[in-house]
Amino acid sequence: MRLDRKQYQRDAAAAIGVTVETIIHWELGQTNVTVRHYPPVMAYLGYCPVPKRDGTPSLSELVRLHRLHRDLTLAEAACEIGVDSGALSQWEQDSRRLFRTSRAKLLRFIERRKFSDEPLRRKGSPHKNKIKQSDI
Repeated sequence: MRLDRKQYQRDAAAAIGVTVETIIHWELGQTNVTVRHYPPVMAYLGYCPVPKRDGTPSLSELVRLHRLHRDLTLAEAACEIGVDSGALSQWEQDSRRLFRTSRAKLLRFIERRKFSDEPLRRKGSPHKNKIKQSDI
């Protein structure tokens, strides 16, 4: 994408808010994009780079994508949903059985705010901004 736009790595780094070295590591596959960088990366690219399986996404995929689009850590999303962060991590990986009450909580989490191009977080420090109930 960067090359299609005829931009240098420094241009992409400035647009995303990371160092040139970070862009190099991402492009070479030496490191992965972290959760806190997904929203600016999506804004820069104009699409969500998270790989999706073919067909209809599972509930676990929807929850993970929703969490990433909202720039929430596992702990923040788990707190909002009302579940343990370890359980949420296992559900996102399809490695834990999902009971009816937990499934309902996850569906409510997804329905609170459908995916959008804009994350709920405001500009500034991504880890210090709290999500307010009125934002949901």
